[in-house]
Formats: sequence, C-alpha cells, structure tokens
Amino acid sequence: MNHPRQRSLDDLDEKEKGYTTHTSSAPYIEEITPDAAIVQRFGNFGGGFMGKIFAAGVEARGVERVPENDRENKNSWNNLLMWWIAVTMCFGALGAVATAFIATLGPQTGCRTMIIARFSSGYAGGLIFSILNILTQLGFSVVCLILGGQTLAAVNPGTLPLVVGVIIIAVGSLIPCFIGYQFVHKYERYAWIITGIIMLFLWGLGGHAGFDLDAQKPLEATGATLAGNVLSFGGIVFSSFVGWAPVAADYNVRLPANTPPMRVFLLTFFGLWIPICFVTILGAALMTISDPDYVDAFTNGGTGGLIAQVLSPWHGFGKFLLVLLALSCVQNNIVNTYSAGLSMQALGRPLAKIPRFIWTVLAFLIYTIAGVAGREHFSEILSNFLAILGYWAAFFIVIVAEEHFIFRRPNGQLGGYNLDDYDSPSRLPIGIAGIAAGCIGVAGAVVGMDEVWYIGPIGGKIGDFGGDLGFELAAIFAGICFPVFRYIEIRLTEQLPLVPQNATSDAPIPHPIPPIPHPTGPRISVIVVWAGPYQPYFNNFFTSFRANSDTVELIWVEVADSDDTPNCLDISPWTGPSEESNIKAVCLSRRDYWALHRDYFCSRWDCTEAGSRLVLRTMMNRSQGDSCNSWFRLYRGYVFRHLIAPSVKWWGWADADIFLGNFQTQFPWAATEYDVLIPSTPDPLLYLRGHLAFFRMGPDTEARMNEFGNLANMNAYLGNHQPFFGSEESEFSSFVIRSPSITFLMLPYAMVELGFESMLPNTAKFCSSRGVFTIQSPVIREDLPAAFPDFPVLTIPETTSQSLFTDGNDTLTYPIELIEGTDRTDLWFPKEYATRYNVDWGNAPHGAMRYIGRGGPFAGGEHGVWEHIEPRKPKVVARAWHDPYFEVGLYEGLYAHFFVEKRSASWMKDLPLEPLKDYETLVTYFKYGAEIWDQRTGRVVWRTVGEPQP
Repeated sequence: MNHPRQRSLDDLDEKEKGYTTHTSSAPYIEEITPDAAIVQRFGNFGGGFMGKIFAAGVEARGVERVPENDRENKNSWNNLLMWWIAVTMCFGALGAVATAFIATLGPQTGCRTMIIARFSSGYAGGLIFSILNILTQLGFSVVCLILGGQTLAAVNPGTLPLVVGVIIIAVGSLIPCFIGYQFVHKYERYAWIITGIIMLFLWGLGGHAGFDLDAQKPLEATGATLAGNVLSFGGIVFSSFVGWAPVAADYNVRLPANTPPMRVFLLTFFGLWIPICFVTILGAALMTISDPDYVDAFTNGGTGGLIAQVLSPWHGFGKFLLVLLALSCVQNNIVNTYSAGLSMQALGRPLAKIPRFIWTVLAFLIYTIAGVAGREHFSEILSNFLAILGYWAAFFIVIVAEEHFIFRRPNGQLGGYNLDDYDSPSRLPIGIAGIAAGCIGVAGAVVGMDEVWYIGPIGGKIGDFGGDLGFELAAIFAGICFPVFRYIEIRLTEQLPLVPQNATSDAPIPHPIPPIPHPTGPRISVIVVWAGPYQPYFNNFFTSFRANSDTVELIWVEVADSDDTPNCLDISPWTGPSEESNIKAVCLSRRDYWALHRDYFCSRWDCTEAGSRLVLRTMMNRSQGDSCNSWFRLYRGYVFRHLIAPSVKWWGWADADIFLGNFQTQFPWAATEYDVLIPSTPDPLLYLRGHLAFFRMGPDTEARMNEFGNLANMNAYLGNHQPFFGSEESEFSSFVIRSPSITFLMLPYAMVELGFESMLPNTAKFCSSRGVFTIQSPVIREDLPAAFPDFPVLTIPETTSQSLFTDGNDTLTYPIELIEGTDRTDLWFPKEYATRYNVDWGNAPHGAMRYIGRGGPFAGGEHGVWEHIEPRKPKVVARAWHDPYFEVGLYEGLYAHFFVEKRSASWMKDLPLEPLKDYETLVTYFKYGAEIWDQRTGRVVWRTVGEPQP
C-alpha cells in the first residue's frame, strides 16, 4: 500500500483525481515568480522595461525567502571558490568559524543574512543590523575601489589619474551585481584562478628581490607592549575577516534545505582560511624587502606601487599582470555591492518592493563618490574602518548563534523557525532582547577599544600604547546578556512553540477524529473517484466529512493504475476503522472499475455475452482519454448503488479540493421537488459544477437521467459516445439543463460556495468542524481587516440555519429563456454544449441571491426555467479576539472550494497532516498564505506564507 504521505507536487487540476503532469489539456496556472510579481506591481510605470531586463537574465529576487522548491545544488562548491577570491586582497584569519556558521543558515532558512537577524532581534533589530551592514559593505567597497585604483595608476605612473582608476573598478563591480545571484556565482567560480596564479608570481618575484625576515626585528616591542600590539593587529585581522559574516548566508539561499550544514561550513571555512593565510603571509613577506626602490615604491604609491615594483622585472608582461591584479578588486567588490543592495531592501517592506538591482545601482553611486573623495587617504580609511567593523560584527554573530543554538534548537524554548514569519512584524520577536544585548555589546567595545581617536579604560591598560580588546569584550558582553534577555522576552510576550513549516513526511500519522454517531443513518452520499498520488489537501477534505458524519457519508473509490491488481493509497489515518467511520474506501483495479459500469449499462441494454465483452473493452480503451473520470459521472449513484446507505435521500459527486461546511444547517433539505441540485456561479452560463452536484435518489430521477440519447442503448454508446473530457460540465450539463423532464435548482453562489470572493489579501475563508465562512463580499476594501499576515484572529460565530426561499415583498420571480451556444472564447468545453440566459443585473442590488430552476413552486418560460431573486444574504458577525469592538461581517456557506489555491498557491504543500481539532479553524488567504487558529485562546498555532501580496 502506498502511504498517504507519499504526495505529489505536480499539476493539481480542477478535477478530483486526474492530472498529475503538465501534459493535461486543461489550462495550468503557474505560481507567480518574483520577476512577474515586480512587473505586475509596477504595471505601466516601468513594468515593461523590467520585464525585458528580467528576461535578459537580471535577477528579480531580493530579500524574499527562497522556498524549498526553488533551490538548486549547483553553487554549493562556490562557497570554496567564491570566498577564495573574495578575501584574497583582505586580511584576517580569526573569524573563519563565525562566518562559516552564518553561511550554514542560508540553506537551512532560505533567508538572506539580515533577514535571519529578525528571528533573534525582531523587525526593529533587523533594521538596525541592516543599517550597520550597509555601512560595512559600502566601507569595504571604498577600500576595494581605492586599492584597485592605486594599482591601475601604478601601471604607468602619471598617465592614469587615481580617480579614473577608482571609477573603472567601480563600474566593473556594478555589472555582475546588477545581473544578480547566478552571474555572481558564475563569475566568482572562475575568476579566482587568474588571481591565484598572479599571487604565485608575486611570491617568486618577491623572493628574487630578497625577503629580509630580520628587517623589522629592531622595531619589535616586548612584554605588555608587544601583547597590546598583537591584540590591536588581531582586531584588524579579525575585522577584515568577519566582515563577510553579515553577508555569508546571502549566497547559499538557493541551496536545497537538506544540504548538509557541515558541508557548507567546511567549504566556507576553507574558502576563507586558505587564501587569507596565503595572502597575509605574502603581504608580510613583501614588506620585509629592504631594497630602496621597493621602499620608495610603497612610500609613494601605497600597496599598488609596491606590487608594481615587484612585477617590474617582467616589464610589459608585468604591467599586464598588474592590470589583471587591479581588476581582481572587482571580484572582491562584487560581494559588497550585491549584499549592500539586499540590506537596503531589508530595511522594510516598502523598500523590499523596489527591485534589488535599483538598490545595487544606488550602492554603486554612494561608494564611488566616497572612493573618489577618499582616494588620497587609503591607509587611514583601511585601518580605522576595519577596526571599528569588528565590534558590531562580533556581537551580531553571538546574538544570532545563541538564538539558533539555544532557543531555536529542536528541543529549545521555541522549537525551531517558523520561516514564513520573516516579513511579519507581529509574528517576529519584539526585538528588545537583541537590541539591548547589542547595546551592551557596544559598551563592551567602547571600554575595550584602542583606537587613534579613542582609547577605552580597559584597552588602555595594556602596554605602552594599549591593546584593542573591543571585539572580544563586545562578544562577551552581548553573549552573557542575550540569553537572559531573550528568555525573559519570550516569557513576557508568551510566544508559542512554532509548528515546523514542513510538517509533512516526517510527521507522525495523525489520529482520526472520533466519529459522530448518526442513529438514523446519513441522508447524503458523496461519491469521489480518485486515481493518482496523495495530495496535500486530503487531510482537510476527509476531516470535513468526518465532522458531518451525522448527515453525510463519503464513498471513496480509488482506481489503481493496474488493469488487474489494485494498489491504492492508505487513507485509514484520516478515515479510521471502516466499521466506525462514515467514510467507505474502495480500491479497484481499472478492469473492476469499468466492469461495474459495464454491468450497470448492460443491465439496461440487454447486452449479449459478446456485447458485454465488447462494451467492457470499449470502455477500457476509451478511458485513456478520460483522465478526469467525467464520462459516466452522471451515473455514479447507480453504478455504486450497492455501497450507498439505505437512508440516503441524495447522492452527489465531489472533487477532493473542497471543505464541507455544516450540512445539517446549510444543505437545502426543503428542495425535495427537484431531481438535481447545482451550486451556482455568478455567470449567465448554466452548467453542472464538476466539483460538486447532488441528485435525488429514487427510480424516477434515475429514469430521467437514462434518457440521455448517447447512452440510450449499446449501439448508441459504441457509435456515438465520444465525449469531451469534462463531460459533466458540457454534455451532461446541456442534457440536464435543456431536458424539460428534469427538474433542477441552481443554488445562489453566496449560499453554497466560498471560493472566488475570497481573493483579496484582507479577505479569507474560515473552515472548521462547525462550518465554513468567508468575509462578506466587500464594497469598500478599506473597511476590511488588515491584510495577511496581520489579519486579526476572529471569534468564529456559531452556525446559523438558512432557508431555501422566503416570502416577502422584496423578492422577484420571472421566467427566463435558454440560449444554446455562445460566442465566448473562455470556455473549457465545446461551444455547442453551452447553455446560457440573458441576465438583467440591474433588477437586483449587489449581493442579491439568484436562484435558477425548473419545477418547484415557480412557473417558467418556454423551457420551464425561471429565476427567483431574494435579498442579500444576512451576515453573521465575528469579532476580533483581542479587540471585541472590531467587527467583521461573514457569510456562511455549504462548502469552501480551493480550486485556484490547489493549482497555484505554494502554501498548499505545507498543510499539516494532523486533522483539525474541533476547536481549531483553518484560515486561508487565497494564494497569500494560511493559518490555523485555536479558538480557545485566540492564538495562531500554525502558519505558512505563499505568494507575495500585491
């Protein structure tokens, strides 16, 4: 047996069981991508231009979390190759572990580094860290520009002004960052090779010039002064290294979530450590050359002048290498530029909506202007900037690490990350703990620092010139305070343990809801035919039937792929033991399934033995084109009559993407005069709904259904019945609506289905064991609650009974005439099966309920069909849990339909396996996300986010 957790994320079609690939003839709705969302957001104001540059390969994704299904393996080795070159021209060794740890969080969360900070320091704390990181990346960029500009100017001294060299490096840095993530990885994947070879040349040429390891020995301090010097230089080294930590996760977010953290850690660690050691030792060695020409080159031209002097023995080729080495600063600066743009987006939602490449251009302009202005003061900029950088990076890393290892560990106080909360301030920590710990970390840095412009009381006590303990004390002070502050913050704000986002295949098998006894037997039997893999919405589908066990039974007929041997899903975790459940599960081979149909029709057609075999063979052959099980849906109640309880008065078909409401109070039990009950749609097109319809049990209705001409006898079936795949919405619809002998009632849309009205960010569908509700169809959008994810938790009211018709002066009934065929181009079936009528939308106010029927208490037109209009359905009032004065009007319906969501809402795959408890409500916000509310406490106990909101 296949376990129900073996789910498919393939195309989820509108039919109950069919399409599991994209080769379906039904239209497929793609999940909206970041580039499409941006183009839609800007519309006519730049949308077309942005669409073209995105199509050309420019990255659209900014700080939005990368979902698991959008990850890829191909760039994981870039952690080694990219970081090799990213730090080749920098110095540092002590921050490798810290930076590598931050890098591991990228695949685990799918979030950029500054977004990860929100889970420990809240939205406000994340904003503060983003500002610090912007300054850090811009500062590093200035350093790279000046260094690269110096090197270019040293190629032919006096011919290329330093300012021009700075601008060349700046422009070269912009291009890869403008294009985005993929291009950055491709560029860094190969660029390190040339730079590494040049570094080897420098080692050889420097050795030829003569390294003098004793040249600096007379200047070496001793004792406490030496210790102070080591600490100060160590702070600079640490800062030059750990400056990559606030961006380390940015380049791993597209790796799969199951990428081993140790692999990411080791690749990042060695990708930093190897080149740092290599270049740091090389730089120290070059500074020992005592040849006066080399000393003068450094004095007059800085680092670029010294490197030019080292390469000078190779003349023209040496100048060529010098140009390549200068351009290597571009490789280093790409990381700074790209992450600076991301940090600008991370400052808040309004800024995140502006495309990333625009922020990249802004960062380019800022650091280019600063580089031009500071080009003559490179040494001062480098030493002062890098020393200060280490202070904030030290306590930032400590805070993030303690949040991860103490509070977010599997058995910790929070139990993990609810990753979809990354952009929801109300779901994130308040941030007081992280901000307060950061402030105390600043205090530690102040008392321990040893800078030209300030010496702290502790740092100044080491040796003659002091020693910089700023980053050490910043980390220690913040590390001691944050766990205490965070524990208190969690206790005071009563944050709930988080339900893991992907509680799917590793979740325990759920315990079924105890059945509600139905002493008189069910009155409705719904028959579902399924052929395909498990789908994420099964749990809620089955749960809603269990909640209606006093009135409804479900007959679940699964058709296996095999012609002879059935192999079906195990749905017992949701149905319970068959003797206690109102859900009957039947597993059939294809041959057995079609044999039941053959038996029913041949009993009417008086087939011979040979004819019976021919009918079965024909049914099985033609079934290859019936991927929706539509061709005989009109006869399910008769084919599977032996499974239906004797007490049943109505049988129906259904798709598995619905959630039943309270049938006891919402089903139109008084509609006993009709053969067919049809959920309606706000459309002049009249048709049977493929996802739900009901038929009256009894021989009279069955006889009228068997008047369908193409199934009148065996020859008619063999010669004529070549139906369209959605025959219940085309052939069978035209037959039922146009046949004068069949009575039907189309129920008003607002009375039965909660579907298409709930498509705005601040509207929702509410599904629970008590019933299904939706926000009252809005007239003024601003009157509705705040948009998801800040939608308030509501107290869902008790269910209310709804009547079929009312007697009043504000009702209207009149005959209508049916029109066969249509000129519409949006049909999903042949036009000749379309049946419509001319709607007078002006004869009733917005929201009025329109019944359409044949038979019953009203007289119709030529075809016996009438329209009856009643006033807008009365609303029920729901109040916000934490604000009883806030009220929202709701409609209650017969069922909720997740037609669009199952096909294009990315959150669907994250639905939990556990059935809803009787005190829980599933709240869905169209394609934007879903939540589960605990109606006892007013808390959100599960949540997932889908498509970004417009």
